[in-house]
Amino acid sequence: RHVLVGLVWAVWHFPLILSTPYTDVPLGLFLPLFVLGIVVASMVYGQIRIISGRTLWTAVLLHGTGNTVIFGILDSQILTFHNKILAFISPESIPVMLLWVVLGWYLLRRN
Repeated sequence: RHVLVGLVWAVWHFPLILSTPYTDVPLGLFLPLFVLGIVVASMVYGQIRIISGRTLWTAVLLHGTGNTVIFGILDSQILTFHNKILAFISPESIPVMLLWVVLGWYLLRRN
């Protein structure tokens, strides 16, 4: 079920990605990585939602907090990244995906 939610969540972002200068990464590379990153993140958000008593507000707060912190750092240029796939703080970057995988695996095993 988390995978289906992740796919819907990823596709939900497509109009924004396709209609704005959302990324400098070529879309042929970016979109599959973005979808994979969102699906992996949805596993974590879904498990945390279950642990918190199945309330949707947990995922809403996580998403809002994550966006606020990530875009705050990126927009203020506190950190700059030259490789947006290997070293970046968004769901489509490989380090963040690996972090989500480890956290998701832990949460699935814990439950």
